[in-house]
Amino acid sequence: MYGVKIEKKSETLLDQKKEFIQRGWYISVTETDRLYLIDNKAQNIKLYDNSGRFIDIARRKGFGPQEVASPTSIDYFKGKMAVGDSGKNRLLLYEIEKDGLIESKEITATYGGFDIKMFGNRLFVSSSKSDPYGKIYGLFSIDIVTEKIDYLIPFHQCYGFSSYKELISKIYDQVNIIGRYCYIDADDQYAYLCWQGDLKVLAVNLQTKKVTTFGNKTKNYNKPMVTKKIQTMYKARSPELYLEDRKFSYLTGLFIDKSFIAVLYANYRDEAPGWQTYIQIYSRNGQFIKEQELPGGINNDNYPLKVFYYSKDTDTLYFLKKTIDKALNDVYCLVKYHISQ
Repeated sequence: MYGVKIEKKSETLLDQKKEFIQRGWYISVTETDRLYLIDNKAQNIKLYDNSGRFIDIARRKGFGPQEVASPTSIDYFKGKMAVGDSGKNRLLLYEIEKDGLIESKEITATYGGFDIKMFGNRLFVSSSKSDPYGKIYGLFSIDIVTEKIDYLIPFHQCYGFSSYKELISKIYDQVNIIGRYCYIDADDQYAYLCWQGDLKVLAVNLQTKKVTTFGNKTKNYNKPMVTKKIQTMYKARSPELYLEDRKFSYLTGLFIDKSFIAVLYANYRDEAPGWQTYIQIYSRNGQFIKEQELPGGINNDNYPLKVFYYSKDTDTLYFLKKTIDKALNDVYCLVKYHISQ
């Protein structure tokens, strides 16, 4: 286990001659290295082949059939693609065929959320949803066949609060300023969640619903703090607020495999320039093993984003690298890593 190695294998430039990437966000990659990319500004899903060649707009912006209104998350699992569409307040399921996405089902559960992850017939969702008794949860799963919902982690617990009342008292002047994104992964035994504002992972046993936590705040990690200055800038919608954000570290996601858990966070570096990703490795019981910079893991955006996908079948990590060239054009590359266990 202590021999976990992260090896950079390739870096592929994404073609922007036919279709400009306005802001690359969540990604998913199939077994043939076809890339599905959510463009956060264009509000569409772009498709690229394994050489980085642009193929087509897999789903265009709109409220009609075969369209997405505001895609905010995406995940791929064994021939199926799930898309969280906060504009339609829906979770969309697709079958992957040679020519692209074939819509198979629209799940009616309200979605205004942050992250999704598929495993088997379960779709795990990071969002806010009330159970039949009025208790609000921040992590739940949906059986994609029966649409039965399993409620997993209470909403307030996702952000480190002891009650929903305490969360509400802090949500506007603390949580919203840092950011409300919670990232997830799961298998058939556990689901894992982390909030972008704290290096702490919540692990929930899918059978007992017991929640445990772990996380190692190393010397490289600087937890976000909301000062009075930041609160004033946020309320005034100051365009300089992003400069304050750069003083802190932000979690950008996690992923799991058979024998380890990986947590990713980003620090801003002026010399890069951009957000440099760090990756932490833990054992499946939460024991910290190592931390290192992710080579080539740069995202030159105003704010750190979730821009990776991990394939459990091939032990392959894909990272959407963004830099800016001398002509001030955005340059996107798909960086591919192999993780040996």
